[in-house]
Amino acid sequence: MGPALDATLALTTRLIGLACLLQTVEFFQIRDAWADTGVWRWAVLRDDLAGFPRWVRAILDSLLAPRGFHIVLALRLAAAMLALGTGGGASAPVLFATSVLVCLRWRGAFNGGSDYMTLLVLGALTAAWAFPGQPLVRLGAVLHVGLQCGLSYFIAGVVKLRGRRWRNGTALTEFLAAPRYGVPRSLEALTHRPFWALAVSWAVILPECAFPAAYLSPSVCAPFLVAAAAFHLFNVYLFGLNRFFLAWAASWPSVYFLSEFMGLP
Repeated sequence: MGPALDATLALTTRLIGLACLLQTVEFFQIRDAWADTGVWRWAVLRDDLAGFPRWVRAILDSLLAPRGFHIVLALRLAAAMLALGTGGGASAPVLFATSVLVCLRWRGAFNGGSDYMTLLVLGALTAAWAFPGQPLVRLGAVLHVGLQCGLSYFIAGVVKLRGRRWRNGTALTEFLAAPRYGVPRSLEALTHRPFWALAVSWAVILPECAFPAAYLSPSVCAPFLVAAAAFHLFNVYLFGLNRFFLAWAASWPSVYFLSEFMGLP
């Protein structure tokens, strides 16, 4: 179990490092929006922290105003490159701390689920790093990530299954027709073909609901992970949700480890 566990943690670190690298570069690209004159300027957002103690607000003012936030992002970028290059866990606490600061800067989350998954993975890696001589802690970190990943797919599938509009395909049709997503014209035909919208909807619902079966064995797990990768890549192509792909990809090594650790012989 030791070598497999270490390999899983190293691969997870590299993948989440890549995710954080992409996220940080994107923040630098929109720096005008969080500048002192931007729409997300700190002078406005800091009012949400009025309930914090004065000394905490003073620290956050120094870290999350534009000058300090540049330093936070630069530190996050360096830690992400270290994680990507070495797979070492020492970068995890830095990435976790700076990711928490980023979430505070954006009043909870900048990109919803991908930020939460990023924090979940980084929190587990930080715990594993903090107790290097405790194999049970390191195992617990991997189990936590793997189980949370499976739950995320399963719960999403159950929610869709309970929704009549997902079951009859109209929810997908409305997503594709929404102008804010800018869906490629080649796929706009789905909005006028109910049968295909229905088929694609169930092609999403069924694997998500069945995802816990991935823990049965590595041979069962592999097709589920391929399907998950295809699903996220499809969302990147359709809706530009690139952050979700890398954030969830960082959890897949733990799912595969669980299929070996918990699965049938």
